This record gives sequence, structure tokens and C-alpha cells, in this order.
Amino acid sequence: MEKSFEAHFFVFDTLDREIDKKLKSKRANPPELFAVLRENLPAMGFAPEAAGKIAELFENKLSRLNYRHQNPNYLTHPIRVAAAYLHHLKQPSYEQAVLALAHNLNEVAPGMIAGIEERLLPRAVQDQIAALTVDRVRQNDPQYLNAYFDSIAAMGPHAMLLKGLDKLDNALGCLFLECVAEYMEINTRYLCPRLEKFYPDLARYLAEVSLYIQKPETRKRFCEFDPAKSKALSQ
Repeated sequence: MEKSFEAHFFVFDTLDREIDKKLKSKRANPPELFAVLRENLPAMGFAPEAAGKIAELFENKLSRLNYRHQNPNYLTHPIRVAAAYLHHLKQPSYEQAVLALAHNLNEVAPGMIAGIEERLLPRAVQDQIAALTVDRVRQNDPQYLNAYFDSIAAMGPHAMLLKGLDKLDNALGCLFLECVAEYMEINTRYLCPRLEKFYPDLARYLAEVSLYIQKPETRKRFCEFDPAKSKALSQ
């Protein structure tokens, strides 16, 4: 696996290049992808002790859980989110690193957070994970979505940055999702207007991606990543 950061993680490259990186990451080996992130931690300002604890959380805890997700390589998602998040922060902390790596934990591994000691996942970080966890039962309720994204905005710019990068990483890989239009509307209607106040460049990029991936020509361009769909798209 190539070791350069830009080859695997989001850096505001062209839409096609970022989509290509995301789709390839779905087939990547999570430990190998994490190794690329870990190699870049010193350049981000992490001391050896902090970098070691981040690796301990991933290797001894997160990588050993059973996840409720259709992609067996699910962990590539939080790795990519964490990499982009830490890359865009000026002075990232240990708490921010582990928050990004575990941001979806309550949703994809319910109850498992209780088995991770606070030394690795501090209580304050666990509380933030709870605040970021969406209620899937109400995920299509406009009133709930407004309150949900308002609560994240109230947490401050770093929380909005993390949420924006989380939704962006998902969007880049959603070309073949059946309900892609409805899913992307959450970005353009609820998230981007709030994200614009904190990170306008990211908000505009996310809005552009949310529209771009819905175009038939975009799906055709990347049909090699979805063989079941590629035949239908060519007819």
C-alpha cells in the first residue's frame, strides 16, 4: 500500500480523485490503512506516547469489535474521517483523534463502548460520541434533524468539522445507494447551511459532492466499483 497521506485521505482534491480514493478504501485492509495514518501522526504534532495510545485503541479495541455494517472493511471509514479531521486541525489533541476514530461506535457496535477503558476513551469523549449519534428511527423527521444538527453546531466548530467530514466521507462512497437522493438531501438541506458558518469551503465541497454523485455519468465513470449496477447503467 502506498504510504503517502494524499493517496488515501481527503485533501480537497478534484471530485473524481476523492471519489476514487473513497471507493478504493472500501476494499482496503483497515490495519494497513491505519498504518498510513499512524505514520503521519508525528507530523501532525502527536508525541510518541499519544500516538502509541491512539494505536492501542485502534489495534486492541476498535479492530476487535463486531460491527453491524454491510462492509466488512467498515473501519476504513472512521480511519479516513480521523485522518481528514486531524489534518485540518491546527493542533489536534489525543481526545480529538480518538473521538474521530470512534465517532460511530454507538451506532455500529451498540453497547461495546462500555468495554473500553477511560484511559483510552475518556468519559468526555464518550459523551461527545453520544451527542453525535443520530437516532435512525427519526432520521427522516425534519424537526428531529433540525434539532440534531443545531445541537452539533452548539458544540462548536470542531464538532461541525468532524460531522462535515464524516458526512463527506459517506457521500463520496454513496454513488450506488438506492436512496442516494434522500440521503444527500440531509447534507444540502440540514448540514451544509450550518457548516457554512464555520467551514465555508468544506460546506461548498460537500454540497457539490452531494449533487455530483447523483449524476448518471458519474456512476458510469465509477461502475467498476459496483459490478451489479454497471450492467444496468450500460443498457
